Amino acid sequence: MGRKKKILVGIVIFMILMVIILYSSLVSSKTIKSLLHVDSGDVEVNGKKVTKDITLNEGDLIETLGNGVATLILYESVIINVDPNTKITLDELSKKYPKISQEGGETWNKFTKMLGVVSYDNQIGNSIASVRATFFGFKEDKIIVGEGKVVFSFNDATYNVDEFNVIENVDGRIIQRKATKQELYEIKIRMEKSIESLKYLRSLEIDKKTLLVSVIKSTQGLTDEDIQRNLGDVDNELLDIDELAEKSPIKIESIEKIVAITKSIQQMKESIKKIDSQL
Repeated sequence: MGRKKKILVGIVIFMILMVIILYSSLVSSKTIKSLLHVDSGDVEVNGKKVTKDITLNEGDLIETLGNGVATLILYESVIINVDPNTKITLDELSKKYPKISQEGGETWNKFTKMLGVVSYDNQIGNSIASVRATFFGFKEDKIIVGEGKVVFSFNDATYNVDEFNVIENVDGRIIQRKATKQELYEIKIRMEKSIESLKYLRSLEIDKKTLLVSVIKSTQGLTDEDIQRNLGDVDNELLDIDELAEKSPIKIESIEKIVAITKSIQQMKESIKKIDSQL
């Protein structure tokens, strides 16, 4: 093969590889296994202060100080809103069964059951909350369920806690009851916070595809404000998210993620309506 022909073949192969890489970057979406977002105040990881989003590893210790508020995201499927004066250890970061342990403070946990995550465990001392798609608040000796069902274990005894129910450990005695109106109102406020975290997760997914978003904006004549307004309409079910996704000319993993996150937002908004009917 002549030198010029070899060069031409090399150029063609290079161009094919570039097309494959470009196509793969468009249709695929790398999943972040763990991300810590500092909402406000003082937050530390392994004793060092953090002020911006960072990825975490198994065994890392997260601590929110007296004014610290943070959001922990696991496999883009589990969202944990962490209150001040709370310590969280990432015990296991397996994709199917992530586990954390919590010391003191309070967390509110949203499990979307996306991306192959089967279940999620949160442990405080001898108390373990195991969930398969739900929303709940967890602190020492008390769990409040806002969506779905939580399997709660304490000293080898197991309890099923349904939506809008509370379980408490009072002096070693387990009490199950309905949530009070004050607790229902707290669930509502916490859900609104979790919705904001879901929107942040969705924005991170959109930011992965800046080139694709730019093309869509230019071809459709859209602005950033238009996109945000459309997302708001979708969240409020004024637009059909499945119908919009079907209009995509190619199957993109990011779109599948955005659809799933949006449906979680819609679900939580429906739960808030149910709470409002009881307040």
